[in-house]
Amino acid sequence: MRITELETIVIQQPGPPRVIEDSIHRIASGRDLVVRLHTDTGIYGTFTLSISGYGGELTRQLFEVEMRKLVVGQDASMPRRLRRHLFNETEYYGVSGLGVFGISVIDYCVWDILGKARDASVAQLLGQYRTEIPAYGMVGWLNYPVDELVVRCQRAIDAGYRAVKVKVGAPDLADDLRRLEAVRDALGPEIHVMVDANQIHPVDEAIRRGNAYEPYDIFWYEEPLRPWMNTEYGELRAAVNVPIATGENVYGKYAVLDLLERRGVDILQPDARRAGGVMEIMETSALADAYNVRIATHGGWQHNCQLLAAMTNSIYLEASGHTHDECWLEPVRIVDGMVQVPDRPGFGLEYREDWLAERRVDGSRS
Repeated sequence: MRITELETIVIQQPGPPRVIEDSIHRIASGRDLVVRLHTDTGIYGTFTLSISGYGGELTRQLFEVEMRKLVVGQDASMPRRLRRHLFNETEYYGVSGLGVFGISVIDYCVWDILGKARDASVAQLLGQYRTEIPAYGMVGWLNYPVDELVVRCQRAIDAGYRAVKVKVGAPDLADDLRRLEAVRDALGPEIHVMVDANQIHPVDEAIRRGNAYEPYDIFWYEEPLRPWMNTEYGELRAAVNVPIATGENVYGKYAVLDLLERRGVDILQPDARRAGGVMEIMETSALADAYNVRIATHGGWQHNCQLLAAMTNSIYLEASGHTHDECWLEPVRIVDGMVQVPDRPGFGLEYREDWLAERRVDGSRS
């Protein structure tokens, strides 16, 4: 089953333009990149990633210029061999960063192909453990005024979520606490609230804020430190009672192992783009399980529900809070806070071709 072509489709994101901010990023909504791998059997695999904000055109060129020449002619039925081939060929520039983005996306596409070829979902191929997984809505961006923050969190709960994530890391801790108090008062004690600081703090400030968040019954405290600060993550975890979550900016299982050995994490968050692909995430999950660490993936939620469904230590799936169900022939469903894992072949996600055609931006290549 040979790969015959890599197709890229740039689409304009639906909805009115918006700007979202966390403690270090300001991102304007814009475009997504759909990557499709075609095979000589007529089966193709698909993955989509945002190219809004930082490095969007560079990301598109990665697939157009580099990844296409590395994958065409390769055997899609041997995903581990293809993954090793890509790691070897991109090693000079890609042990982290965009090179791993390329490997990750290709690997997701290959697993979509494998599932379709074998008439099985990706979860079934990986050894399925569950049919549904809890989801939280990533809705609480830092630039939202308190009133809007509460409305958006409540809207996510009304849409079926039973947990939300709120950005923290404002210059003044008092602003963080006002936001958390308003959200907790509005949603009540039964809803899980996670907070995400997006790498903004030195370790002493991260400890101070983690202890300050504890009275608000925070389910986890996410990424207050830079991703290479594994020793400091160990110090942080020992100093606060709120569970520590991190990992979205960690590239591959070997870097994860160092974090685990330093006892710096309670909940590991492998990212769909940075972790190295489907099997790398599954191998990372097994490492985490050996350290009694739980998994809550970051990004790519419609795809990652399949991976989480094949893990014994998975606890949460991050979702955006707005699903844009109109783009899918059969969307992923959230019922009473739980994502229902599709049992359709591959990842179970197919775009409506009329929707793609309407959103397609000139310059896409097929």
